[in-house]
Amino acid sequence: MKKILIIVLISLVILLICGFYKYNKYRNFVYWGNRGLKETNATKQIECFTNAIRRWQNSDGYNNKAVAYYNLGNGYFAQGEYEKAIVFYGKTIELNPGLTAAYYNRGLAYTKKGDYARSIIDYNKTIELNPKHVGAYYNRGLFYFEKSDYKKAMSNFIKAQEINSKLWNVLIGIAFVNMKQTNFVKAKYYFKQAKELQSLLNNTSGLFELEKRGYFYTSKQKDTIKDLRYLKD
Repeated sequence: MKKILIIVLISLVILLICGFYKYNKYRNFVYWGNRGLKETNATKQIECFTNAIRRWQNSDGYNNKAVAYYNLGNGYFAQGEYEKAIVFYGKTIELNPGLTAAYYNRGLAYTKKGDYARSIIDYNKTIELNPKHVGAYYNRGLFYFEKSDYKKAMSNFIKAQEINSKLWNVLIGIAFVNMKQTNFVKAKYYFKQAKELQSLLNNTSGLFELEKRGYFYTSKQKDTIKDLRYLKD
């Protein structure tokens, strides 16, 4: 009886070990990476991609590790933790220097932190890798607008418009520059076009909502958008 009990116990231990091995075998880099891609909550995304990176092995490939770092950066960006996002976008670029989105998103993170000098470097690199990246042209235009270099600002906004003529924020950028250059007729024209694409521009409460979403984040942009609203038809 005692021998039978020992055999049963040993069998149970073996089953537990096998079950544990099987469980952990499939909780690997691929498992956590795919799970992270399905998550919509930033905190859970961070958890999943952190677990994926911890379980990464050479056989998973360095490009896939770069993507995991990139998505981890996106998770921190979504939470407003821009410094951490910058770190992980940097790790992404170290592993995959050709991943355009990592430069662009790091540029956005620098912009959110008010580090415009570094953001412009990343926007330039984004455009070097992808000459049709409308977001990089738009944000580079905002950089020059803040610097009062309206010629370069307009050049970038126009380039963005050539790539996609249906983006209201690009039209606002063009209106911004015309406003500062006292081209009020053109400023009013582009502002009207923008309002047709974005109804929130039509009232004060809508402008507040756009500010909460990350648009018009500098005092210069906020003041200019208010001035545009006061232009007479």
